[in-house]
Amino acid sequence: MSKWAQILGVGAAALLIGGGIGAGTYATIDEPDPAHYAIATTAEPADLILTNPDGLLTPADEAQLESNLQRITYPEVVRTIHILAFNNAENTRENINDTIEEYFRAHYPDDILDKHGFRDGTLVLAVDMAHRHHAIYAADDVDAVLGLDSESRTPSVIDAMVPGLQSNNVPAALFAGASLAMDTNRLQQERYQSAVDDRIGSGIGAGAVSGSLAGVIGAAGVARRNRRRRLVEQAREDYALVTKEYADLAGRLDGINVRANSLTSAFADAELRRQWGEVRDRFLKLHDTVSGAGGIGSININDNTQAYRARKQLADAAETLTHTSHAEDNINRLFNIEQGDATTRRTDLARLSDDITQARLSIDDARLRQELTSLEERVRDLDREPTSPTFLDDYLRLLADYRLTLDAIKTREFSDVKERHELSAPTIYDKDYWYPTYVPFVAMQSWHNTNVAAAESAAASSSSGSVNTTFSSGFSAAGGSGSF
Repeated sequence: MSKWAQILGVGAAALLIGGGIGAGTYATIDEPDPAHYAIATTAEPADLILTNPDGLLTPADEAQLESNLQRITYPEVVRTIHILAFNNAENTRENINDTIEEYFRAHYPDDILDKHGFRDGTLVLAVDMAHRHHAIYAADDVDAVLGLDSESRTPSVIDAMVPGLQSNNVPAALFAGASLAMDTNRLQQERYQSAVDDRIGSGIGAGAVSGSLAGVIGAAGVARRNRRRRLVEQAREDYALVTKEYADLAGRLDGINVRANSLTSAFADAELRRQWGEVRDRFLKLHDTVSGAGGIGSININDNTQAYRARKQLADAAETLTHTSHAEDNINRLFNIEQGDATTRRTDLARLSDDITQARLSIDDARLRQELTSLEERVRDLDREPTSPTFLDDYLRLLADYRLTLDAIKTREFSDVKERHELSAPTIYDKDYWYPTYVPFVAMQSWHNTNVAAAESAAASSSSGSVNTTFSSGFSAAGGSGSF
């Protein structure tokens, strides 16, 4: 069933509910049972992982916070709480959501998924005093119980943290957010009271209220089911990729390794070899993941529950396979250029020419445009004699000169906003890799556009006081952030 069909179905159900109660002199609704809204809890505190890289929290603060958190009656679903406390503007992003994602990927990669969400059982609270932002995020299973993707719960948690933050009492702010987010008694009572309120009244008024509430609850349910369905579908796509491509790529791995270590020109720097060694070793570790006991081969991918639970294992395996495949393409391309293959050389020259032209048409500086015009002419000269004995040396000098021009473009054209994201050269296992340490104009332009969008998003969030759910990378998760 399509997303729109589901939403229309919710709307139709809401109308039917409203209409049924509107004719409610002939209908009765059972009194809500409080037990139906109970949330399973545990006396055992969740594992606390406290990250305090800038010393924002003193040892006494940490002890106080840990003690306070132990007083909470935890929902069974919450098994790990990450507390992130930042206080250095140079090491964090203006958008705290990006800071959270990047820190998890660097320090807790097993606790964050590839495209959406965190590892099951995870609750995240974060504070960035330097940028005056704070956030709460949850794994999908935690969100399903605590409702942190709703339009009311996340803002209320964010708001609860503000008084403590404004008075520089960070432990109090973090405890306020955590305790409200996991206040199962309050949440149970709110849900029970909503059901009681829905039962009150009759006729058109009751029908309208009930239909509206049914529509809201139904739409939230549709959104959660759709998100889970997308994750299951992605898991199946990853499974298909791994089971189809792994064996063939494994058979080519030795050949790729020979070519990678046969490169002798300036293409073959130490960083290229290090990057290839990293992805090669990751691929070699896939054998047990794919074929070992409890590995991918044992997953019943047609079972939704198994597919959902294995989604991170599958995503990691698919990413490693994709990275190795990209590395193979890039190594073969560099090898063929070195060996004098005219077709490969001309293909690369055409791609370089397109990038230089895009740069020339996009910038304002007249002197830099003239430099780019001269570089375009040098590309055409090389294209006339792709098998020339001096081709490789001439090509490397061209790339070095273009890199200098790109550095000047970055300084003169793209310094209008704060660099909220580091401009990094693609690696050998990236699809858009060109040459070692080389960042093409199209990548630089995309980086600048991302910085502009992040600045606009941060400004809009700060001025409106609304909850910010945006990640620059496209990542998403239940929860949000705010400012104080």
